[in-house]
Amino acid sequence: KAGLHMNECFRSIAREAKEPVRSEFQRVVEAQAIGITIADAVGRLADRVPTPETNFLAISVALQASSGGRLSEALDNLSKTLRERKAMHGEIAAMSMEAKSSTAIIGAMPFLFVIGIHFTEPNYILPLFRTTMGIITLVGAGSWMLLGLFIINKMSQIKV
Repeated sequence: KAGLHMNECFRSIAREAKEPVRSEFQRVVEAQAIGITIADAVGRLADRVPTPETNFLAISVALQASSGGRLSEALDNLSKTLRERKAMHGEIAAMSMEAKSSTAIIGAMPFLFVIGIHFTEPNYILPLFRTTMGIITLVGAGSWMLLGLFIINKMSQIKV
């Protein structure tokens, strides 16, 4: 939008950006200096840094190089899309954190109850650990609890 040529924009990024972006764009500028097209140089960047963001950048530059058009509009749309994706990932992380904390609370409750009962009235809880039926009950309850925690954990993992 500032009127700079795309090559000059990449040089500016290579000079002013922080690492590791600086070194990667420096490689793009060096590739251009030896005669590689801008689309190929950015395509190599996407190969070196296999993230959706660099792939989007490479596709945008390749489309602009082949069909013309206003790259500034394409990159502006790309930046909006990437910002929205980052915001969505933050929202999903917050929502899944609620499920993870619920999992931790639900998983800790039986142990806290057993400890509480043991200190308040040990005769109520000791048969659970000293009889065969009590041990079978503990193993069964523990198995069901582990299965439930596993299911809650799987449900809280949202892939985008």
